[in-house]
Amino acid sequence: MKLSRPGVVLAAWTMALGAASTTLAQQGATMEPQTQAQAARQIVGWASDLWSKATSGQTDSALNLLGELPAGAGEVGLGSLAQAVDRYRTNIEQREASRAARIAEVHAELEKYPDLKLMDAIRDVIELHTLSLDKKTVLNDPVVRDVVDATYATARKHEANGEWLEAYDLIRGLHVLYEEDGRYKEDHNRLSQRLLMLQLYTPELLHDMRSAQMVADGEDPLPPFNPIDGTWRDKLANVNERMVLEPLSLSANYHVDEVEGADLLLGGLRGVETLVNTPDLAVEFPLIKDDLRRQTFLQNVAEARTWVENRRGRVSLYDMITLLRTVMRANDDSVSIPEQVLLHEFGNGAMAELDPFTSIIWPDEVNDFRRSTDGNFTGVGVQITLNDLRELEVVTPLSGTPASRAGMRAGDIIRKVDGENTMGITLNQAVDRITGPKGSPVTLTVERPGVEEPIIFELKRDTIPVYATRGWERSGPGEQDWNYYVDPDEGIGYLRITQFNGNTTTELRQAVDEMHREGNLKGMIVDLRYNPGGLLPEAVSVANFFLKVPRQGERIVTQEDKNGKIEEEHLAFPGGSVLPDVPLVVLVNAGSASASEIVAGALQDYHRAVIVGERSFGKGSVQNVYTLQGGRAQFKLTTHFYKLPSGRTIHRSQLPAPDGQPTWGIEPDVVVEMLPQQISDSLVLRQDADVIAIDEQGKPIEGVEAADPARLVTEGIDPQLETALLLLRSKIAGEEVQASLGKFDGAS
Repeated sequence: MKLSRPGVVLAAWTMALGAASTTLAQQGATMEPQTQAQAARQIVGWASDLWSKATSGQTDSALNLLGELPAGAGEVGLGSLAQAVDRYRTNIEQREASRAARIAEVHAELEKYPDLKLMDAIRDVIELHTLSLDKKTVLNDPVVRDVVDATYATARKHEANGEWLEAYDLIRGLHVLYEEDGRYKEDHNRLSQRLLMLQLYTPELLHDMRSAQMVADGEDPLPPFNPIDGTWRDKLANVNERMVLEPLSLSANYHVDEVEGADLLLGGLRGVETLVNTPDLAVEFPLIKDDLRRQTFLQNVAEARTWVENRRGRVSLYDMITLLRTVMRANDDSVSIPEQVLLHEFGNGAMAELDPFTSIIWPDEVNDFRRSTDGNFTGVGVQITLNDLRELEVVTPLSGTPASRAGMRAGDIIRKVDGENTMGITLNQAVDRITGPKGSPVTLTVERPGVEEPIIFELKRDTIPVYATRGWERSGPGEQDWNYYVDPDEGIGYLRITQFNGNTTTELRQAVDEMHREGNLKGMIVDLRYNPGGLLPEAVSVANFFLKVPRQGERIVTQEDKNGKIEEEHLAFPGGSVLPDVPLVVLVNAGSASASEIVAGALQDYHRAVIVGERSFGKGSVQNVYTLQGGRAQFKLTTHFYKLPSGRTIHRSQLPAPDGQPTWGIEPDVVVEMLPQQISDSLVLRQDADVIAIDEQGKPIEGVEAADPARLVTEGIDPQLETALLLLRSKIAGEEVQASLGKFDGAS
């Protein structure tokens, strides 16, 4: 039974911290007489009990024990462990002090309501909800309820007035606040769909809306609009009827939730209604401004809706064809929206009725989709970002790539790509322009701080390997040059798995081999935070890597269809078991999804690892990709659910839990919360520590030091990592003291 909730832990921690203060203070002073053997046995029992509580999911008990290291640790050679426990206790105290201080600040801000701007008020409510241990009390607070009610009412007014961005920002805040029960999901989806339409059909208008909104909020305007992305006519040129009808039929027959065909058609009708009821789109589709034509079309849509409702429970493919063509004829006789546009919005509206992972991959999106699933890409090898000035800045060139060989450096500003100005470009647009076929040329015009004239790099694109694993700190300029020991003295390794591509298990094996060469591996942290998933076979292989597997194999995961029938079973086998005995802690958070949840869940079910962190994302569904129109488009459809060895499903249901308690995802054995500021600080520090400045020869630039990742632990920036490290240090210490009991008995 799991008792692990952060709110429950705080009171227990407060008591434990006081007890631990006394214990550690005693160690620095004169201890009551006791033999080394007695101290050793107490520490062995403490370490064993701590690990047992952690592996069984008893967060409260585990965290209490973590702050109650028995006296005498120094006398049996564990002085550094006592210091680590002391530091951890101090860091937790500081976290709670920071939490309380920030909650007080946010409360003070909210007291200004209703004089406070509504957008600021809802942001404060979200932050208060995030920080608070008792979230239900926050939502029931009278001021919070007033803010929520006013936010929704104002959002609806903005939407009625055609102020789409203002409406969306407010609804998005409410959706974040109430995401678990989904009460604002429909509003959020509708407004999101409308903004996507504006982005596709009138991108300059949407750009100007965003810029005006930023100016109204006291920020600088956006750079001038950059039309580098092309027009909707280019993007939708190859869209046709079959690209909508095939996904409709496949969804009705094979979607895991047994969707009703009528609901798909109704969603499609809502999509075209939203299109016609968005006056700003009249820039491209002028007849929607004609009230008579628009109302004529909407009346036909209403009649089509009634027809669909009357067919509920018996909608056939023929009905889908009939309905779609009826809508298209009604369009031709009224608002005359181009056929490709109508099909695109009908298809997107229909798919919006399904889960978030089901979608039509339209012809203009196919290349990006393939690139995201291939595990490698062809480009020049630079990590890029938009800086505070919205300039396209190089984070780092990747070692051994065309960019690094040519001499590009971190901090370079890419002003042009093949002569086209990058001002106002988005990251996705930049990636599209810089990547391309292997061997093809691309010219980057770069501005470098301290250099007056622009630098022109004429590069040839090449295959850029995408590495799935990273270690603790960089040991050289190469992308695989890592020091994997977070604690070399205690033999504790650290490996981040950022995705599951075709090379993940190979890289894992190489990293462990390197750890064995460099030291005595006694424990290991596998960091799966922010890992969105990837290839199922690699997830099975990674879980297999750490499991002790009997001859007949062990079940890692099954795939079940909409009727609960097992379609596939994935097993671990002895030959894939490489590191079955080394103590293991796995870190997860809300960014851990899909394949990473399979790994963490399997290791948890077999009690092979202690899972530390916060509840994972809850993506336990399987998508099949269907080819449409000879590969010109694709369709990604959710057809199965994953189940872990224990039989539990990790998928996050679109319906709220009956008792309001989440059951999706992987609930950690030891729940450790990070405050928003800690999350932000840890991500920045981790990114800075991962980057080594290199010169044209691919060598580190002297005098430029990377950030020190040790600060994540020593300064309490990452309490999840610090907890994992302390659990392993305690486990290892207990085992080593156990092995030395004979020596201590002799000393007594």
